[in-house]
Amino acid sequence: YNQAIADHLVYMGDDGLEPWVIERWDVTSDGVYTWHIQQGITFHDGTVLDAAAVVFNIERLVVPENDLRYGSYFQRMQSIEAVDEYTVEVDMGAFDLEFMERMINVGIVSPTAVEALGADFRDAPVGSGPFRFVSYTPGERIVLERNADYWRAGEPHVDELIFRIIPEANVRLIELEAGTVHYAVNMAAADLAQAERSGLDVVTGPALGRLILYMNSERITDPAVRRAVNHAIDREVIVDVVTNGLAGIAYYAVPPTTWAFNPDIPIYEHDVERANQILDEAGWTRGADGIRARDGERLVWDMPADSIPSRLRAAEIVSAMLGELGIQVNIRSMDSAAFTATARGGDHHLAWFQWAGSTSDPWVAAGDLHCNYAWNIAQYCNPELDALVEEALVSLDQDRRQELYDEFFTFVQEESFYVAVGHLPAVFIARPEVEGVRIVGGRLLFNEARLE
Repeated sequence: YNQAIADHLVYMGDDGLEPWVIERWDVTSDGVYTWHIQQGITFHDGTVLDAAAVVFNIERLVVPENDLRYGSYFQRMQSIEAVDEYTVEVDMGAFDLEFMERMINVGIVSPTAVEALGADFRDAPVGSGPFRFVSYTPGERIVLERNADYWRAGEPHVDELIFRIIPEANVRLIELEAGTVHYAVNMAAADLAQAERSGLDVVTGPALGRLILYMNSERITDPAVRRAVNHAIDREVIVDVVTNGLAGIAYYAVPPTTWAFNPDIPIYEHDVERANQILDEAGWTRGADGIRARDGERLVWDMPADSIPSRLRAAEIVSAMLGELGIQVNIRSMDSAAFTATARGGDHHLAWFQWAGSTSDPWVAAGDLHCNYAWNIAQYCNPELDALVEEALVSLDQDRRQELYDEFFTFVQEESFYVAVGHLPAVFIARPEVEGVRIVGGRLLFNEARLE
């Protein structure tokens, strides 16, 4: 719902980046970006969206205590300044080919509301988007209403958006079929075929999302164990069960449809015999109960799991596959917010994530292991590895960038900090009377939505 409330700096369209809050931009060879801000935009509380508001938002992102996800985009930023009422200058220290593409994820909110509401802002956000926040009932619904003063003439076309929180996928499907719900996300794989039989539309976007099993490098310290896990996971089974075959098989984290993909990067074939051999050679032997141990350490692992049905099912499949190796995986099911906090805090051995894909930028995959990234679920930090990515971000030589990312992902594959399982398109189920909803970077835009 965030994209309905907050306008983003730019969006990714069919033909590349689309101006939005940033009307146009310039960049120098040494990485100074000049953003020309669209005039005539006001936030829902009447505050003007100008250069100062944009600067406020970026500065808010980079404060670690705010715990905002996209602050890592600006970790190399030297300065940001409102040079006049509608012009922002951002000095990134060096030119970055994908910097503007990453800006599709950055929404702009009202500085006045942030300062007035403090910590409560998350539960009552104020943006400049096509819909205004009305109410939030925890565990039940979020209600938005049409912004009659929206700066894009004639938009939006519907008076109200209600985001209902319905945990059970089968109930969501029943309501779709009944017409009491118009759009649904996070459906169970089996629901997709039933949806088509019921005359519903299954809508997909580019396969930029990632199905990935992170291994906590601070708890699973033996690389041999991590390599064995990579061989033991049957990616095809998980993709078929969890996504109904919609995802493509992944053997490392970069999608094959993007420029940085290299088919020569070493991969892990599904080979349970080889996985057992690796563990045997590393001295992990099975006890009387079948669980492997070495030097008093037993391979009994903790796996918090998001209670969304498809994600919980993925965790169950992983647990069964690793059980064959002599690794006991104990699953703890919890709601999405608790799961995210647990995984980010490092209280896990394994964590299954399904990331929505928003950009073809390889930093999205490489950044997972950056020392300063707030979502480093693998809990791994290596400044030398960070240096490879940081050079790739600023290099103007595409061949050199490819070399750097190849070196990065070759190392990551060898050390095996995660299992890349699949590349998932954004998938939604919609009623046939819904028109005009756009999938942009794995997200839904409702400014042109209408019911026919």
